[in-house]
Amino acid sequence: LHGKKKTLCTLTNEKNTFLCIAAKKNNQLFSVWSKLISLSTVITKKNFPDNKTVNKNILTDKILKDRICSFFYFSDIPIKDIEINTNNENYIALFKYEKNDNKFFITEEDESYGIIQLYKYLHEILNALEKGSVICIDNLDSGLHPVLMERLVYTFQMRKRNPYGAQLLFSTHDISLLRNDPQILRRDQIWFVERHSDLSSNLYSLAEFRRSRETDFAKIYMNGLVGGVPTLSDWE
Repeated sequence: LHGKKKTLCTLTNEKNTFLCIAAKKNNQLFSVWSKLISLSTVITKKNFPDNKTVNKNILTDKILKDRICSFFYFSDIPIKDIEINTNNENYIALFKYEKNDNKFFITEEDESYGIIQLYKYLHEILNALEKGSVICIDNLDSGLHPVLMERLVYTFQMRKRNPYGAQLLFSTHDISLLRNDPQILRRDQIWFVERHSDLSSNLYSLAEFRRSRETDFAKIYMNGLVGGVPTLSDWE
């Protein structure tokens, strides 16, 4: 780095990343920052995909709908098709179940919370896989069975399913993913957040700890050996 870009290095500290500083100073590197932002999708409780938007996209994108139904079906969720009813700008999804000779529809109002969560996640996740972008999800385990969540994570690890290098960044309290299986998550992909007494937080990777004979990461975590576990006291 030379000139103005080199000056940015002196302004970078532990609390600010290099690209953040470049964006604030409107440097030439701002274009890099803008590109990263445009390729990122963040899902939290404040901007969770709403039913209407997802249903409208499903109505106009048959390929996306077929991919969602395929994921459902091969994840032991016998949803064969999704129909969208339109009425006065309302878009209501009907999930068609089909297994052997049993066929019936369930409206999104009557569908389970977990299925609706997965339905909305898949809409964004499949878009990320197609574009090779980054998708960030807060509390990915909300409403999802651990086996289904593992399948979502594994999909991003498979080159066949993720040819463009899309990335999934998520937070969770589900420790079922903390097993010693690099096909699901490597040590350097597992991070913990430790809250200190002054209410500040520290983010660190499992890879920073020495390997031990114990290979069950969930057991190591629950025993408090890597931190990030609440310290409980008696409650009366």
